[in-house]
Amino acid sequence: MKRTAQVGWFGTAFWAMLVAIGPNTASAQSDAKLEACLDVVGTFMTYRSIKDDGAEKKGRSMLSLTNGGQAFFTDSAQGGGLTFQPFTEGRGSWRCISNEDGKVMFSVLVFHFTLPTHQDPRQKISRVITRATYDLEKKELTGQTAIVYLPLYDNPMGAGMPGNRINYKFTGFPIVAPE
Repeated sequence: MKRTAQVGWFGTAFWAMLVAIGPNTASAQSDAKLEACLDVVGTFMTYRSIKDDGAEKKGRSMLSLTNGGQAFFTDSAQGGGLTFQPFTEGRGSWRCISNEDGKVMFSVLVFHFTLPTHQDPRQKISRVITRATYDLEKKELTGQTAIVYLPLYDNPMGAGMPGNRINYKFTGFPIVAPE
């Protein structure tokens, strides 16, 4: 028996709207403002260390920023753990704050979806906010990230960071292809 997806008029209209406005929605600022921070376009490898109940949890991630204002985030902890569900890759946008004295400051907002498990079958959405500074001379990225998990159908763009937050600081470096 062959299965086909039934989208209906609402689904068709929704996807048509996304296609029509797609590229412009990720850029949360004017092109001129974004252009001031193009030094950070590319992919960074980051390192973090979080204290949790006295134990040190280390991890890595990759943060990719495009010249169109889009952001992609992959984390070494995506497989989940004893205290949290596995989650998907994150996607969102980034915003230029400033580029002064060889230091580029920017913010990033990405969302992940958790994957249901036997221990926690309720799927959630995580809101991940990062503020970072890239030192052009040292080629070093530093920053901090705040994560909050929300019920899947809550408004993830809502004001504030409700609930229990996970906060951590990180350092990183750009990934550069060999010659």
